[in-house]
Amino acid sequence: MLFILRQLRRSFFQPGKLRTYLAYAFGEIVLIVFGILIAVQIGDWKEERKIERQRVELIDDLKEDFRTSLKRLETSISKAKEINDNLLAFLNVAAGENNHLSLAELKSLASYGMEGIWFQPAQGAYKSALSTGDIGLLEDSVLNEFFIDFEADYLDFQGLHEVSRRGMFEGENMAMRRMLGSIHTLYETTYHTPEVFRLSDEEYRHVIAQKEVYSAFENRQWVSRSTLSRLEQLKSTAEDILNRLEDI
Repeated sequence: MLFILRQLRRSFFQPGKLRTYLAYAFGEIVLIVFGILIAVQIGDWKEERKIERQRVELIDDLKEDFRTSLKRLETSISKAKEINDNLLAFLNVAAGENNHLSLAELKSLASYGMEGIWFQPAQGAYKSALSTGDIGLLEDSVLNEFFIDFEADYLDFQGLHEVSRRGMFEGENMAMRRMLGSIHTLYETTYHTPEVFRLSDEEYRHVIAQKEVYSAFENRQWVSRSTLSRLEQLKSTAEDILNRLEDI
């Protein structure tokens, strides 16, 4: 084989064959360059396909997460509305006419002052994409703004939750505990309240009209109302994110 190639090379350098050799060499170069370009293009195409698959998988995972978050939000919003409405009902009668309600009914309304509201979004896909940089695959500035809004609203919610948690042991609630001896005297509860702290029907109606008690429940209602508002905003943003994910 090597001998044949040498003979061909010698024949090209014979008089009148130089032009043919140059054409042959040029053709070889063109074929090599063309082959390299095709290989690069195929490599780029494969990489683009890989990136597109990752992008589609990320979008599907984000959709699943935010669908889960929306379901959790609906449950939390329903609970927040229940708490807020019952605390408002309690405040409307605590310092005024309440003889139309039984002691059990008043305690039932007051028990919502001990209720808490919690919400935990499903953020596995988003947090993972954020840490790896894959979030850039979305290439959507509007969607990124929605993500930022959702994170900010969730931080606000967590702050309100912490205020609610601390409020059970600080401020007006602590003043009410000191006044009553046991805060459980105000609620329908299975917790054992010492006999000395238990209130008669008349005493209960008098106590809930006191400033210390009323302000504590008013504070709990303010927190529940603000929490409800923040949860509704989270729901609205989550819906915007899902709609945007469907469009891209």
